[in-house]
Amino acid sequence: MKILVDIGHPAHVHYFRNLIKQLETEGYTFLVLARDKEVTHSLLDAYDIPFVDKGKGGKAFFDRIDYTIRSLFLINQHVRSFKPDLCLSFYSPYLSVVSSMQSIPHIMFNDTESQLMITWISRIFNSEIHSPDSYINPDLRFQKLFKSYMELAYLHPDIYSPDSSIKNITGDDYILLRFVSNQASHDLGYPGIDHEEKVRMFRFLSEFKKVWISSEVELPEELVEHQLSFPPNSMHDLIANASLLIGGSATMSSEAAMLGVPSIHINHNEWGYIKELDEKYNLVHHFKTDKKGIDGALNKSKMILENKNYSSIYRKRSKGMLSEKINLNDYMISIIKEKESN
Repeated sequence: MKILVDIGHPAHVHYFRNLIKQLETEGYTFLVLARDKEVTHSLLDAYDIPFVDKGKGGKAFFDRIDYTIRSLFLINQHVRSFKPDLCLSFYSPYLSVVSSMQSIPHIMFNDTESQLMITWISRIFNSEIHSPDSYINPDLRFQKLFKSYMELAYLHPDIYSPDSSIKNITGDDYILLRFVSNQASHDLGYPGIDHEEKVRMFRFLSEFKKVWISSEVELPEELVEHQLSFPPNSMHDLIANASLLIGGSATMSSEAAMLGVPSIHINHNEWGYIKELDEKYNLVHHFKTDKKGIDGALNKSKMILENKNYSSIYRKRSKGMLSEKINLNDYMISIIKEKESN
């Protein structure tokens, strides 16, 4: 069976890399198309997954239009030459359009409620959409729900074990502070955390432990020396060995929850999976990006770090959550094999 995968973000590499490696051993053939975004290509290289470069996108409106046209053309070109039996993506509207035009089934995953335009396009072009059962207000006419999170395609305990050797770089006891670019389509029109607040957060957290910073954007001069340099495929080891994760990445906050690490998520968006990890499992604590929200996030951090038993508490909560969720990699493979048999 020939499968074409469209990847638009570093996280998508993790969603599909285990599936690709496992099915290749069973004789499946893959063609991966990958946007040049952040560390996407570096991750694919690190996991030894060959890919076709889709080029960079843009931030301005006309740059986005240009990328859309180029992406549609390139995907169509490779679909026609590769002739896949199945297309696979994490909410790729480009692949939805092309796969429909070429009458090829498209399995699409989506856990992001605010991507309304992408969801609409995918429905129009008959993509099969799979989402976590934590998704807010799913449309069950178009969505199939699974009892898991996207992060359990690569961080389920059956798949992943943390490597503590990252502590040779970080030291034994540290907080991971993560800043994001706020340039994704679901972030448009919303402010991120400004430089003054970043410095305030760093100074506050440094009163408790060593603070390392991971950032998609340029940092204030005071913080540059605290930015950690590490191989991109070591990120999950960095999270797993941290005492606390705090920042604006929903994916990394969810990853921390899978790994039993307390997480403070500072972002304006409301995702169903973050809401569930916050309100049901008490693993992620969600705050807005305004001053009141950041004050709340820092106070919550203080409460966690001052509790001598917090590590065991969050590991126990994570274990309870994992007992109720499935291995998503197994689920995705079962869908593909069901398609093949039909």
